Amino acid sequence: IIIKIALGGREKIVDNTPPNYANLIQKCWSTEQDQRPPLNEVLDELNKLSTETTILTSNNIETNAVRRRFRQRSILTEETHGTF
Repeated sequence: IIIKIALGGREKIVDNTPPNYANLIQKCWSTEQDQRPPLNEVLDELNKLSTETTILTSNNIETNAVRRRFRQRSILTEETHGTF
């Protein structure tokens, strides 16, 4: 394993990994030490990405809740007024 890594071998990044995470992983995998980000930068980037992911997830949850309420109201309207 050590030789493979020394020769530049890396695991395949999992499909559907968000691009920002994949870019960070690739930077950390650089064979040149001076091209790898310092740990504090990695942690800052992970915190930033985590916050962005949380916001997107919250927005998706809210959007889905609005859609469910809209569908429920549409169904109730159809039931009380009939469908044409």
